[in-house]
Amino acid sequence: MRHFLFFLIIFIIGCCKLDTEKQLQKEINVKKENAYFLKAQTYFEKGSLTFAEEEVKKSLQNNLDDPKLWFLLGRIYDKKNEDSKAIDAYVKAIQLSQENLDEKTSTSTCASPFMLPLQKGDYKEKP
Repeated sequence: MRHFLFFLIIFIIGCCKLDTEKQLQKEINVKKENAYFLKAQTYFEKGSLTFAEEEVKKSLQNNLDDPKLWFLLGRIYDKKNEDSKAIDAYVKAIQLSQENLDEKTSTSTCASPFMLPLQKGDYKEKP
């Protein structure tokens, strides 16, 4: 009976440790994604659009559902005069922000007045 209790305790401790390790790994990944986003935003503000695009895409590899990443990608494409890609990224940002209204993301930027035509689907590509 003692051996059984000993192994049961070891098993429970092992399970708790595994959950803790998973949680820590998740937090590390979130911090890494935030680092990519902050780097991308900094590059964007300095006009280094290629580097900004690379960093956003790195962050999107693990977090496709973040509207602020898609919005920043849209801004990057907009500055690079890649209108079709910019519109696609903005539309994706709007869709995600509407799906995830209760999340703590910067959806206010996606819902600003200049984005209303995109939200309504009332936009046209340039010829």
